[in-house]
Amino acid sequence: MFLIKRPNIKSFDELNSYLADLEYRIEEAFKVGDFDSINLNSQNVALSKPRSGDLVHADGSNWNPGSGEGVYLYTTTYTKL
Repeated sequence: MFLIKRPNIKSFDELNSYLADLEYRIEEAFKVGDFDSINLNSQNVALSKPRSGDLVHADGSNWNPGSGEGVYLYTTTYTKL
């Protein structure tokens, strides 16, 4: 269970500052940066609703998109990378 810490806001100025900081932290969380590695969990079933651009690691046994175990990019079909 997550506990939500409620901010102690007593004015509109404090609310504006809090929301601006929150927006900045959310924006930073979604920025694409330089990565040393990306770890994909191995999937043993096909995605139920794949979208163009999905990158997945198929286990090759229970789920084989075409060329065995490996990393696949989905556009309109899966392509092994």
